[in-house]
Amino acid sequence: EKENEYPNPFDQRDEDEDEEEEEEEALPPSNVAYRYRKVDLPRVPEESKSRNISMIVRTEVDAYVPQPEGQEPVYAKIRALNEIPSTQQQKQPWRSSLESQKGAVLATEVHNNAFKLGRWVASALLAGTNVFKLGYVTRARMNDPFHHSLLSVQT
Repeated sequence: EKENEYPNPFDQRDEDEDEEEEEEEALPPSNVAYRYRKVDLPRVPEESKSRNISMIVRTEVDAYVPQPEGQEPVYAKIRALNEIPSTQQQKQPWRSSLESQKGAVLATEVHNNAFKLGRWVASALLAGTNVFKLGYVTRARMNDPFHHSLLSVQT
């Protein structure tokens, strides 16, 4: 495992544990890239005497896209939409719809999951990501909630 230049401040594991405590085996924290950004909120027009409000926000970035030397770094946000089981209203399975009508599938998902997608987009904008990738995922077998297949990706 590659060591980071800066250790993870959220890693609560203590390296000087007794052998008895090692049996419990603490899990390492997940690897998440945080990006701190300053956001200026404009003042309310009615309260012209008040100043703008500046906030420092911590945002999550999912990936870094390598760039040629000297260019600005490009960060990416990656999310996935899960296929729901077919219903009587759904005439065509998701898998075949993605091949022929990707835009229609996206429009349906925006309609059905507007809040979730809005939250993802707001998070990506706050993080200052330049790339947003949306994956379409389905279960490998309908009864198995642990194994999935990636059907398609949109950028």
